[in-house]
This record gives sequence, structure tokens and C-alpha cells, in this order.
Amino acid sequence: MEFAQGVNVSSLSSSCFEETSSLETLLVPSSVTRIESHAFRYSNIKSLTFEDISSLKRIEEGAFESSKIESIDFTGAKSLVLEDDAFKNCHQLTSVKLNYEQLESFNDVFGHCSNLSDVTIHFKQKSDHNLILRAGYMSNFAFVKNLTIIYDGNEEASLKLNTGCFSNCPLLEDIVLDNCHISKVSEYVLENCVSFKNTYGYFNDLVTIPRGLFYGCKNISVSLNGTTSIEPLAFGHCRLLGTVYLPKTITSVGEEAFAYCESPMSIEVEYTLEEMADLDKDDPTYGPQPWFNWSKNCFCSITFGVTH
Repeated sequence: MEFAQGVNVSSLSSSCFEETSSLETLLVPSSVTRIESHAFRYSNIKSLTFEDISSLKRIEEGAFESSKIESIDFTGAKSLVLEDDAFKNCHQLTSVKLNYEQLESFNDVFGHCSNLSDVTIHFKQKSDHNLILRAGYMSNFAFVKNLTIIYDGNEEASLKLNTGCFSNCPLLEDIVLDNCHISKVSEYVLENCVSFKNTYGYFNDLVTIPRGLFYGCKNISVSLNGTTSIEPLAFGHCRLLGTVYLPKTITSVGEEAFAYCESPMSIEVEYTLEEMADLDKDDPTYGPQPWFNWSKNCFCSITFGVTH
């Protein structure tokens, strides 16, 4: 469907296409700056084409709720705001491309979009090339499988992942980074991401493994070369790690760092038991017997004095 030439429409009004069964495609005029609440709710709309998406400023609450929209690309919008529940219950929506600033969290906008597996997030050019993914940005979003983060600047940016930004995303397998690299990782970023694999190695060789970073990541594969510190619960419930080697370059391991890591996983430690006892005496920073507390509630095999 196309609007008649010469028609100057500034908004698609509330409920204007609600429950329409025949409309599947729509060419949106460049004059449209707002899509109002429930405009396409329960409609058969599958795709939108914009004459000039840069003029679009707001998509209101429930605008596409329970519609049959299949994919969206809002990366060309300059200052678009997506209100809560704008795409709630869009079960045929499989792919989303948007700018980071367009929403506070995925659950608020795309709640119950049960087939939304592919997400691409763009960051706009910044003068300092430092990016931050806010705490909880995608947490508890149960459906995303493939996530791509792209920086649109003219040189590579550094990316900080704040607390729990991907926590409880059970289908998330990996993250692809384009023109950016991870510079800092906070606590519980990947907590309970049971399918996460770290295929591209972005989380390898971190100097510090933050508290709960991989907690519940059953399929994770990670290298600890260059790691000096592992914080409490970092690998809790990671049952499929295989064999993990803790060299002497790791000088502190937090309490229950490997809690509930069961066989067939195994841990090999370069320190002998006697050397660890000396560490307990020399470094009281982490409380009494830190090198023994890290293995508390760890039910896999642990071998000491192993040299690789």
C-alpha cells in the first residue's frame, strides 16, 4: 500500500490499521514523524518501507503489538524513541537492527517476541570512541541467539560491558563485534547464558574474570592465558568446561569460583598444596584461606602441582 501523492501525513494515528487483515506491506511517507499507539496492533502487516526514515521520531506504546511484522531496520533513524511494548507479542519478528540509543532495554520493547533471534545494535560515532552497554540492557531476553554490535565511527572503539547486560539470555550463542573491542567487563555479564560458547574468543585472556561472569554458562570455552585474578562465583555451575589449568600467574581466586562445577570437568593447578598454604599466610586480602575457599562446593576433580 502507498499513500496518495501529495498527502502530507505527520503521524500514523492511533489504531488506524488495527486488526486489518489485508494490509501486509506499507510505504511510509517521509512526512511521518510518529507512529501512534496501537496503529498496527493485531494487524497482518509484515513489512514497512520508509521513504525517509531519518524523520521518524517516535513509535508509541503497543504500536505493533501482536502484529505479523517480520523484520525491522531502524538504523537510519536519527533520534527515534521506541516506547514500552511497541513490538510486544510480535511472534513472527525474527530480525531487528537498531541504534543503541533507541531503547532502554529489549524486554520493555520486544517482550514475548518468541522468534526474535537475530539482533544488530549500532553505536553512533563518538569523539572519544568509548562505548558503554548499560547494565541489564538485554538481560532476561529469552529469545536472542545471534547478536552483532557495530560501531559506525571512523576508527575502532573500546566497549565496556556493564553489570548483567546479557544475563539470563538462555539462547545467546555468541557475540560478533564490528569495529570495536571489549575493554572492560563487569560482574554477571553472561550469567545463565547457558548456550554461550565464546566462539570468537572475545572473553579469552581477561586479566580479571569478574564475579559471576560465566555463572551458569554450561557450554563456555575460555582461555585463561594472561589472567591474574578470578573473582568469586566466576565459573559457578559451568559443567562443560573440560579441563581448566590454573597457572601460577593467577595470584588470587575468589570464594566458590568454581562452585557446582561437576565432572567430567577437571581443574589442574600449578601450585602445590604447600605453596597455596604459603599464599594464605602471605596474602590475607581475601580473608582466611582464600586458596582453599575457591574450591568450596566444587565437585569436579582437582589436581595440584601440575606443570604444563
